[in-house]
Amino acid sequence: RHATQKGTSHPTTALFRSQDLLRPFLLAANYPNANPELLEISFKAMRHLIEGNAICPGDGIHLVRVWTIQANVCASHYKASHHTTGKTALSEDKTAAAVPPATSLSAQTSISSTTASNWLGGLASTLAGTSNTDNAALGVSSSSGTTGDRSTGGQKQMKEHERLAMEILGCLICLLELNLKDNNDMVIEEEQWSSAVALCCILLGCGDTLRQAAKSTLQRVLSLMYQIASDEPVAQRTWEDLLTIVSKSLTPIPESPSEQSRTDTLKGAFS
Repeated sequence: RHATQKGTSHPTTALFRSQDLLRPFLLAANYPNANPELLEISFKAMRHLIEGNAICPGDGIHLVRVWTIQANVCASHYKASHHTTGKTALSEDKTAAAVPPATSLSAQTSISSTTASNWLGGLASTLAGTSNTDNAALGVSSSSGTTGDRSTGGQKQMKEHERLAMEILGCLICLLELNLKDNNDMVIEEEQWSSAVALCCILLGCGDTLRQAAKSTLQRVLSLMYQIASDEPVAQRTWEDLLTIVSKSLTPIPESPSEQSRTDTLKGAFS
């Protein structure tokens, strides 16, 4: 049918913007003991709303918050599984040293400067060239993803958590890239940039697949920050954070306590 009024644009899915529409999925992902299948449904629904630009401008930080909760669960599960495997292996060797206690959840989000610089290797030199990087090369996709076959046996839980973590990273990229679309009024606050960086860092300590995906996603997050918020103070402070991390890795032993204090101070998205 022909439009009755020439030049009138058709309504978009932004018409469905409503916190009432998003709230059930936020609630479903708000608890650490949430069912994996329910989480998968919730994440896909969130991504569907994001892709349709049906997210209210102020809801981005709430999305990142629940994703961070579940990323902590995935990282904690990986640490626990890795610790258990280590104990089993060591029990076969009577002369082996005792297994150290598993890293606490709060410690997982605290990244040492030296280790972070290894994870971010080459980022400072390649940051300018990642703004147009194809998402397929990042290990995650900002388009609707598909889930793989469920694993059986002892690896089932690990595979479930890994799949959920990959979905989280994909949702994060999708949300941040929403700002690149025309006629978009989504505003990314400084807190959201910091939370996005923290989310990626949480997953950097997991297995090889997740570590690579988290590292690539972190590169993309920082690239988007300098593409979208290049004039904001958080971008400058984050660049100083990166220089601080690299400097710390090059000089692991500070000359004085005052130098230690200065080096450990992070004020940007890594704070």
